[in-house]
Amino acid sequence: MRQEIECISLDKINPLFEASVSKAFKGRMSKTKSSLETYDILLAVIKIPNKDSYILVGGFDRYSYLRDCNELKAPCIVEDSSTIEEMHLKVLNRFYPKGDTKKENKKQSLVLLQESGMSRQSIVEGSCMTMSDLINNYSYNPNIPKQYIKKNAVIKTLNEIQRLEITTEAKYHLYFHAGVEIGKPERLTGEVISIIKQLSKTDNRVQRLTTAQQIETFDKAFNPKRSMLNILKDTVSRFIPFD
Repeated sequence: MRQEIECISLDKINPLFEASVSKAFKGRMSKTKSSLETYDILLAVIKIPNKDSYILVGGFDRYSYLRDCNELKAPCIVEDSSTIEEMHLKVLNRFYPKGDTKKENKKQSLVLLQESGMSRQSIVEGSCMTMSDLINNYSYNPNIPKQYIKKNAVIKTLNEIQRLEITTEAKYHLYFHAGVEIGKPERLTGEVISIIKQLSKTDNRVQRLTTAQQIETFDKAFNPKRSMLNILKDTVSRFIPFD
């Protein structure tokens, strides 16, 4: 099935409803505005029979961005007409994330860019990425021991462990658990490191604990649901002790 791309006036395009579009998306589009290609702003529309107007069925975020920028026209693929139910189902399906937006794919693209000699600053200036995102989520802190940099370990988690004000041995313990196979109960997840960070930030006594004490304390966060359940059970027992 071959469909030509047509340039259509935005005034002739009517969305099925006013979609909510994040400021972050519009910010990313504005940042790379000078390098946007047809693909980046392409819309999908359906021609209304016997009228010089169209219904938007794909690219609500791009449509909103183009309207905000006071653009007059947009490249569009004109799809076959369908019932109102079919149009809404089409729109619903297109709101689900694309299959290639995984962090691993972005990381591979970044590696190839860096191998080509492009600097961090140039990558940030030429893409939707921020320097903070590049450093925290896609670049390992140089102080992280190489033996803990594994496929299963999330870069952001390792970086957050490195920034904790705890003993070196306690960090090694957390690094190790960050690299445990996904799904294992002893794996240090984003939820776990978030709890440990909160504890370290709100209670400076953590820094004065010995390595063994820090590790014992942190290990209790590995199953936050179970820990919370035990706290709730202890609270109930204070009111109604077991016979």
